[in-house]
Amino acid sequence: MPEPDFRAALKQLADAVDGWDMEPAEGDPLAIAMDRARKVLKAAEDGERLSSGKLVSERLDELFPEVEQRGLEPAEVILGSRAFRLYCKERHAFAGNLKQVWSGYHGLPVTRSDSEADEYVAIECW
Repeated sequence: MPEPDFRAALKQLADAVDGWDMEPAEGDPLAIAMDRARKVLKAAEDGERLSSGKLVSERLDELFPEVEQRGLEPAEVILGSRAFRLYCKERHAFAGNLKQVWSGYHGLPVTRSDSEADEYVAIECW
């Protein structure tokens, strides 16, 4: 099932249960499942993570050792528009119309790229 369909089904289920006259008892498997569904929906609405389910910084933390292992010199972090907004949110910085955050990740400038996919995450090297 594609992710948008899955989220729509979760929302429909949560709305239906919210409309019941009585809530399931605490510890009831249905109550546990509904709490989990609400958390998943809330995270999706808040836009906290990339579609891979990872924070931008987690994805960069995976890429950085690979860059070092290959003996490359990192020069800049390039992020798609949505990834850039999420990165700024993680760092508690205001993204606004910014195109670049200096001394961002490991002292590297973090640049928003409007030409890449929204969730693009890369470390540009020399």
